[in-house]
Amino acid sequence: MRNYRLYCYQSTTGVKFVVVGSLSLSSGVDGLLRRIYELYADFALKNPFYSIDMPIRCQRFDDAIRCLIERQDKFSMLTV
Repeated sequence: MRNYRLYCYQSTTGVKFVVVGSLSLSSGVDGLLRRIYELYADFALKNPFYSIDMPIRCQRFDDAIRCLIERQDKFSMLTV
């Protein structure tokens, strides 16, 4: 059985961001979650057609998240 650790960040708007990683993942998770929130703010909250209850449908957001996770994954065991 594999063991994982769950990390969560809740924004002031109530949106939650969740990262699942290996037990050895500890350093950099806070920064990763803050960066995910920054990307969310840039690509979703600043979009005049987006409302909080809508799914985020933005290819640039998806690409930026994927790039961020791939960079993080080079330094630790992160599961997306």
